Amino acid sequence: MAYDLSIKFSGLCMFAPRADGSEMLVLLPATGDTASPHEHPHAHQHGHVHEHVAALAFELSAVDSVQSGLQLTTFADADMPGTPMAFLDFGGSHVTFGLSKGSPFSPDLTGKQVEHMSTRHGGKKPAKALLDGDRPPKALAGRVCLAHGKAHGFKETGVTWDYVADGEVAGDDDIVRMTNEIEWLIAGAAGDRGRDELVVLFNGAPKLRLRPRGGSLALWIYHIPVGERPLGMNAPEDLAVGEKAPHFETFKRLVKATDTKHPRLRSKDRQAVRAAAARGTSPLTCFVVGGGP
Repeated sequence: MAYDLSIKFSGLCMFAPRADGSEMLVLLPATGDTASPHEHPHAHQHGHVHEHVAALAFELSAVDSVQSGLQLTTFADADMPGTPMAFLDFGGSHVTFGLSKGSPFSPDLTGKQVEHMSTRHGGKKPAKALLDGDRPPKALAGRVCLAHGKAHGFKETGVTWDYVADGEVAGDDDIVRMTNEIEWLIAGAAGDRGRDELVVLFNGAPKLRLRPRGGSLALWIYHIPVGERPLGMNAPEDLAVGEKAPHFETFKRLVKATDTKHPRLRSKDRQAVRAAAARGTSPLTCFVVGGGP
């Protein structure tokens, strides 16, 4: 029986459609030693300035089987009281989903609260090596392949940014909006051979089998600093007006952008920021962007 598959992406990730429009790749840029500790003036209370973790989360009741040796960690989600959750770290893996069909694939992310590196930021197409191969290159902490579905939900964060170079005076045309969470929806999904299950593959090997309940299945994919949800409950760092968006240089490295512009905080609705942070990663630090064609 077909079901609806929802995947919410939170944190540092870039949606990059293949040039032939066959798939959407979600690239999780490498952090840690590959990023400059001077991008942001603060120590960034997430521990190491740029240390992020890639994790896949789901309801524990949806687990049908787990490959021997795969470590699941349980946690409680404040938004889903009484619903046991689990996550696993998939850092360094290429994640695909064993689906035989689903809603038509749509590469369109335009007109949404997602900045396009290839157009707004003077970048080029992501390097071919980032998109191809069985495993992500060192420039990526992980990679997720979406062969069906479309971007469905864009979280409003109550934050606006000026996209300007250092010393440049911002105008109204420089205002941009960015989100830290996107929902990807695959309607009418069916498992391999039409089975009512989802097989999650890491680097081509089936690692996890999940069962939908009530005609739907929800997943969460995080690329967030160590200490944030779902790995902890540290309060996200605050930013002052005029400060640069942390970690943004990781995207420029992926697309080989040569411009000197950078998002700087223009305004924020404190209540909206707190509400957005309570539901996931901070809307002031980790962003979802679009890249590629």
